[in-house]
Amino acid sequence: MRHFVIAALLGLVVASPMPGQSAADEIRSLRTQSNAAIARHDVKGIVALLDVEYQITTGSGTHSQDRSAESEAWAKEFARAADLVYVRTPASIDVSSSGGRAAETGTWTGSWSTPAGLRKVGGRYAAYWRLVDGNWRIRSELFVTLSCAGPECS
Repeated sequence: MRHFVIAALLGLVVASPMPGQSAADEIRSLRTQSNAAIARHDVKGIVALLDVEYQITTGSGTHSQDRSAESEAWAKEFARAADLVYVRTPASIDVSSSGGRAAETGTWTGSWSTPAGLRKVGGRYAAYWRLVDGNWRIRSELFVTLSCAGPECS
């Protein structure tokens, strides 16, 4: 059974996988935890699931190259919009035959209030997970915005 050492060190509540749980099920559980951390505006909880070499391309096209930059970006986003929430919903999780890598694809939604009203966005995403010291970590993510409703959508 894999242990979530980093989460324990940070004092985060992270469920251990059930005995016999597949790698895909572990990743699905970690994605649920990531969504919950975003809903709580818990920057440490979000970053705890990221690989040291994490990279992201956001739906707006912004790039981030590491956990530190990602931590700062989330803190700014939460300060900007008190009701900001994103939900990532996996459609598929494929684990490599060697067991050390996995590809997750799915849909995502986000919403937050602006002075001009509620903005809702959504689209597709892909995530590259890798096994690091017995724990699944997100190596990189790509988000593509395909829908936008509300202020500042063009």
